Amino acid sequence: MTDDQLVERIMNHYLPTANTAYAAATVLNRSVVRVQGGVTAFSPGSHHYLPPVVTSLPGVFCAGDCVRQGPGSHGAKGLCQEKAYATGLQAGNAAAEFLGFTPYTPVLEPEEDEQHIRAAREAIKTLRDAATMLPGLPLPTLPKPLEMIKQRRRS
Repeated sequence: MTDDQLVERIMNHYLPTANTAYAAATVLNRSVVRVQGGVTAFSPGSHHYLPPVVTSLPGVFCAGDCVRQGPGSHGAKGLCQEKAYATGLQAGNAAAEFLGFTPYTPVLEPEEDEQHIRAAREAIKTLRDAATMLPGLPLPTLPKPLEMIKQRRRS
């Protein structure tokens, strides 16, 4: 599929399906990035390496599934379309506020975690707590995203 075909499909199918008002929308600018062999370098524990929605640069905001949301994070801190959508709304609200407008797009709170996710989080917390009580207990470490990217580039 060409870039033009992709944009055409989004504009003529996906957006109007989501909201009929989008049928009248016009593309002013577009960019399609294709990365051969591209993979996401997300791993558990890498959340604090991700950029925030509101950056330290005035007027610069980030959105996507690889964005740190901080307190009040929307659902999973990992990769998901829902997180990309929610951070897009949050970035839009932040940009509106930065420009002196009143943000008006609400971001709904996510549902509570499912039982197996709560159990896994509790197990991890218990292991971490045990590790603090038993100094020297070796715990597995997880690779950092930037190190993973560098390793992939070397190979």
